[in-house]
Amino acid sequence: MSTSSNDDDGDGVYKSHEGEHHGNHHHILVKVTKSTVIFALCAALNSCNLGYDIGVSTNAASIIQRDLGLTDIQRELFVGSLNFWSIFGSFFSHYICDACGRRRSFQVAAVTFIVGVVIMSSANGYAALMFGRSFVGIGVGFGLAIDPLYIAEITPAKYRGEFVSWSEIAINVGIVLGFLSGIVFYELDDNTQWRLMFAMGCILPVALIFLSQYGMAESPRWLVSKGRIEEAKEVLRKIYPKDFDINPVAQDIHEGLERDKTAEAAVGWKMILFPAPAMKRMLIVGVGIAVSQQSVGIDAIQYYLLDVLAESGIQSQKGQLGFLILLGVLKLIFVIIGSKLMDTRGRKQMLFISLIGACRYTTFLTSNRAFVILLLQFESSCDY
Repeated sequence: MSTSSNDDDGDGVYKSHEGEHHGNHHHILVKVTKSTVIFALCAALNSCNLGYDIGVSTNAASIIQRDLGLTDIQRELFVGSLNFWSIFGSFFSHYICDACGRRRSFQVAAVTFIVGVVIMSSANGYAALMFGRSFVGIGVGFGLAIDPLYIAEITPAKYRGEFVSWSEIAINVGIVLGFLSGIVFYELDDNTQWRLMFAMGCILPVALIFLSQYGMAESPRWLVSKGRIEEAKEVLRKIYPKDFDINPVAQDIHEGLERDKTAEAAVGWKMILFPAPAMKRMLIVGVGIAVSQQSVGIDAIQYYLLDVLAESGIQSQKGQLGFLILLGVLKLIFVIIGSKLMDTRGRKQMLFISLIGACRYTTFLTSNRAFVILLLQFESSCDY
């Protein structure tokens, strides 16, 4: 957030001198209400599901391999299949979000995730394990597509950058919780340990189902798209201060939806496949950032952290788990710092710093002091 246009009123509520009025910006005092914060926190909880699965899979993958007698390839397919199945969840999320609404979509994602966790926790063979993994992946992909969409639609424009970043923070909170599960169930035998570690993952989606039903409001944009204007205005009254005129905001949403419909009707396959030069550059940058975010290898490193730490000289299982938690906390701290700097330092500068750091430290990951470089790898990757 820009310090030149924002200040704190002393009660933890942010202020902005930016208002929306039929597409124009007026210097009207706008606060982020407690309702907005609550709605965004509830939505971000959905991202914890992915983080927890990453964290718990890091701990449990080797245990499952020993308990079920899996080969190295089967283990690799198990941890890597999450990203594959997430593609399908992300692909169909648009249709379900528009048909059922954002709140119901959270519930669908949570139920899908729970089904997958239950199947995995009770699996007695590799086929059942992978079957459950497919549900978890679909639920994760579906949920990750909803979070930023919902948060952006219930947050005043001035603060969308920071609030949408809460989804990334929540992922890393989930990772830390997944890492902690290794300590909690450390004394149990292999067969019981990994099953309980995964089963604990049901807590977050169950809480999300309850919160989405009783603690979250529906997206005003979705309500307007369905002609439920008065309901949308009721939600807007919750996310804007009491003295703020929400009628122009509702009108802006309606006009924006109409413009979207006109644009969709005018866009054909030729424009999609052969975009204008300016749009092509935007697509290259956007897709390029998404690809580079994964190509630094942070997901693969996270899934095999215990193996990397063992190769780096940390042989004690408790030592590995302790170092794992340290890494998770470190990454979480820097993600929070990155989210705070996003609106003050700018997206481009933060992206360049992260890219340079990721390139530099990934190069040295094969050194004999790999466990030290891992700290720097997590630090440099967090600004994405």
